[in-house]
Amino acid sequence: MKKIIYIFLITILFSSFIFCDEASQLKEITAAVDELHEFTNYLIDFEITIMKGDEPTDKMSGLCLFKSFNENILVIKSPEKEKGKAVLQKDALYYIYFPSIKKTQPVNASSKLFGDVNSSDVLKPPFKENYTSEYVGEKDNIVTVQFNATTEKVPYKKQIVYFNNKTKEITYIEYYSKSDKLLKTAYYQKYEQFSDGKKHLVEIKIVSVLGQSTFLKFLKHKKMNFSNNYFTPSGLNIAAESF
Repeated sequence: MKKIIYIFLITILFSSFIFCDEASQLKEITAAVDELHEFTNYLIDFEITIMKGDEPTDKMSGLCLFKSFNENILVIKSPEKEKGKAVLQKDALYYIYFPSIKKTQPVNASSKLFGDVNSSDVLKPPFKENYTSEYVGEKDNIVTVQFNATTEKVPYKKQIVYFNNKTKEITYIEYYSKSDKLLKTAYYQKYEQFSDGKKHLVEIKIVSVLGQSTFLKFLKHKKMNFSNNYFTPSGLNIAAESF
């Protein structure tokens, strides 16, 4: 009887240890995933390219005004028909400015920006504040974590992240709709160390369920402090016209 109780207690202690280890790992991975997406006080050129096979078919370019994790702006420079449009991210809320009618209005975070890239793929809301994490498993240094949305404001019901625990980099992310269908997969292809000493994502290949590929690249970048006046719906037009 004593032996059975002893085995039972050892099993409980071992299970508790595993649970604590997983919880600690989830916290660490969530912080790392957020940090790889975070650009604080940076002006960065971005480029989105739609591919057909190995050939580019269409392209969008512009600037990102990264102020913090919760307040960021993108301004479109080309193509000509999209030039001057701007998108503001405030936490998990998004607004778009139309220069043709000089009007800013709310926009759904899941609405397409270009190709299979959403505004929220460029100006990404933090995982920590909008998702809970769930440990799925680990194989060959790749930890699989499922992030489940805690708010309807974010564009994806869940994101499954494949994280390289050795290099501390995201390998790829699967995005799921509110109806739990796989929408697309983002392959994280290139990282770069910026002047802040941190490693940042600079190139993603997004593949839709239909097989279409769209590349998102962050190019030339420089440190810059921005006016707080830009980061409001009423000030978005000023940012669009200033940059």
